[in-house]
Amino acid sequence: MKLDPRLAPLVRSRTGLAIADDMLGRAIRQRLRERQESEAELYMARILDDETEFADLLDLLVIPETWFFRDPQAITHAARFAQERHARSARPVRLLSLPCSTGEEPYTLAMALFDAGLPASAFQVTAVDINEPSLERARRGLYGRNSFRAKDLGFRERYFSAEGDRHRLAESVRNQVRFRQGNILQLGSLRDGALFDVVLCRNLLIYFDDQTQGRALSHLAALLHDDGLLCVGSSEMVSAMRHGFASLGVAHASALVKRQAQVADAARSPTVAAPPRRKAAPRPSTAPRAPAPPPRSRALPVDTPATPAPPAALEQAQRLADAGRGDAAEALLRSLLEQDRSQAGAHFLLALILPDERAAEAERALRQALYLEPAHYPALCRLALICERAGRLDEAGRLRERAARIQPGAGDQA
Repeated sequence: MKLDPRLAPLVRSRTGLAIADDMLGRAIRQRLRERQESEAELYMARILDDETEFADLLDLLVIPETWFFRDPQAITHAARFAQERHARSARPVRLLSLPCSTGEEPYTLAMALFDAGLPASAFQVTAVDINEPSLERARRGLYGRNSFRAKDLGFRERYFSAEGDRHRLAESVRNQVRFRQGNILQLGSLRDGALFDVVLCRNLLIYFDDQTQGRALSHLAALLHDDGLLCVGSSEMVSAMRHGFASLGVAHASALVKRQAQVADAARSPTVAAPPRRKAAPRPSTAPRAPAPPPRSRALPVDTPATPAPPAALEQAQRLADAGRGDAAEALLRSLLEQDRSQAGAHFLLALILPDERAAEAERALRQALYLEPAHYPALCRLALICERAGRLDEAGRLRERAARIQPGAGDQA
């Protein structure tokens, strides 16, 4: 089947995704089978003008991966931020979840805010996704077992009622979320309303090249209050900090603010110099003086032990990266890998913090991570992005298909 040359640019312009021809072709053939049609050329011509059919095709290209309380640290931090903001201003807090997929993340935000003691009048969640079929499933509020993969399922007892082998979300939670169809690269309609206090945009930027990431982040910045909160995926922190945001250094939350807001806050809170200490008179001592400790390695941060256990070192490297200390994080990761090169997570995090001009090093690190852990989903997505930037679209498509295959299916959520 020969693809219409206008299709791939159309998908990219609307979604930011560079889809390989073989992946696009397979999705078209699947839609032809579903529609019981055989004329591929007629179908491709229809896609160019039929928004509904284009959305159905995207449903096969963009695989949703989500469940309730998937990232508890980020949700907890966002809920605490919203609670404190409402306490200060006494106005309703506005939150945005994008992309919202089948609704688990925005509904999680609503449940977390109810658990924090906020009444329904104190907040509103807007949920946006490009995929209308996913939004329809979200609006129904009926979920299967795939949506309940969190360790603590206490929320299911509080907010859901069983319907056969599925669970229906309480109407009180559903009423707090407004679903809208939209694209992160075309968010003009959302700018017509009030700005948002909290934006969650997690694990979407990894699909974009650096230029498209910049566009997406500029759109998000325009929707966010200057002192508002942005939460991204852990593998997207470096990109966000390259495009106008500053890390808050909150472990596992991947939380950021606009860089100018951080600078302004620092200017409002100047450091007060401590009063000078009075020198104590020296005391004679007969005890032998202890030998001076050996100098610490300049490659490691001063609060890092020279040879920490691998899990602790990886955790600290992540905190350093979240705080924008990429050089220190890289030094710590390389020290860890010198001791043990079997740490897939260390190879992956190293690839994330390397700048664009060191893409070849990042690619080697990602391939090592995938050699050690073939089902490492974020590594597959990141390597696909590097291949796309290098113009190797077929390889990128194969990597994205691998990533799609290892994700649990979302079909039981419908």
